[in-house]
Amino acid sequence: MVGICFMFAAFCPETSDAAWEVMVWSLIAMFRGCHPASNWDDEDWGVGTSEKMLGDSDVKLADGFFGIVWSIKGDLDWFSKDF
Repeated sequence: MVGICFMFAAFCPETSDAAWEVMVWSLIAMFRGCHPASNWDDEDWGVGTSEKMLGDSDVKLADGFFGIVWSIKGDLDWFSKDF
């Protein structure tokens, strides 16, 4: 997913902010280790949807494990232009 966001941002610079918002939302959910209570643009999930039920529950992702971003790789040109 990370590579897709970067490729998407490179080809469509006017939408890179939205791509980053989705990426950050996903990484925050991964770090917290639980299902998000709202979608990426902070709108509540629809009533009765599985996303709403999981977001309101205490169910943990990956049996309670969580993830962190350990490193971001790139050269100086990429960091200065795209990151």
